[in-house]
Amino acid sequence: MRPAEPSRTTVRRVVELALEEDYGRGDLTSASCIPEDTYGAATFVARRACVVAGLGVAQAVFESVDAEVRFEAQRRDGERLAPGDAIASVWGRARSLLAG
Repeated sequence: MRPAEPSRTTVRRVVELALEEDYGRGDLTSASCIPEDTYGAATFVARRACVVAGLGVAQAVFESVDAEVRFEAQRRDGERLAPGDAIASVWGRARSLLAG
């Protein structure tokens, strides 16, 4: 029997607690080196053969950091990937992407 998946509310709260602990008052390096209006994009790529897990948590992290960041999963949890396969992409403020 598979354990029940946590609710979105539970995931969001755990993410917010982790960000509060890890990110605290922000990223001083990004704030001093990256203009606030700089936007970017990134793609998460498998470095080794793997099984995807945690896409919902990853999306919750980016949404918690900045509601305007767009997260697009290209795979689903449980899928097997080969090295070089794209997992997900994000678009938004560069500072937010780095914080996520």
